[in-house]
Amino acid sequence: MKRFIILILPLYLFTISCKKDKVKSASIDAFRLCEAVSSDKRCEDNVSAFDATTALIFASVTVNDAKDDDYLTISWVYTSDYYEIDEVSVRLGDYIQDNTAQIAGSLSRPTAGWPAGNYEVKASLTGGISITRTFSIQ
Repeated sequence: MKRFIILILPLYLFTISCKKDKVKSASIDAFRLCEAVSSDKRCEDNVSAFDATTALIFASVTVNDAKDDDYLTISWVYTSDYYEIDEVSVRLGDYIQDNTAQIAGSLSRPTAGWPAGNYEVKASLTGGISITRTFSIQ
């Protein structure tokens, strides 16, 4: 009996360690900027320069292997003067379909119009994974 336990214990520990490795972390699959999103909240084009008269700028993010308690934070920054424009966090559990969350957020043109210059949008996931996209207003 003692010999049986000694043989089974290493096998059990090996099995548990293998299962841990198969749990995938959420990852950002697509991150695009555009002037309009499709009905499924995706940017068809990826735009890096917008006109000063653009009414809305959209950020579309696809997150694979999303978990209910994961969060996605989208931050908008005017980098020419380093001004933090806006930041929003969403719980991915409210958007998951087939382990994928599709999120779209937008930024409206200010009343006085967009200041010309450089901007960035950062998409960050729980756990520190982040991707930054840059764009300009001309």
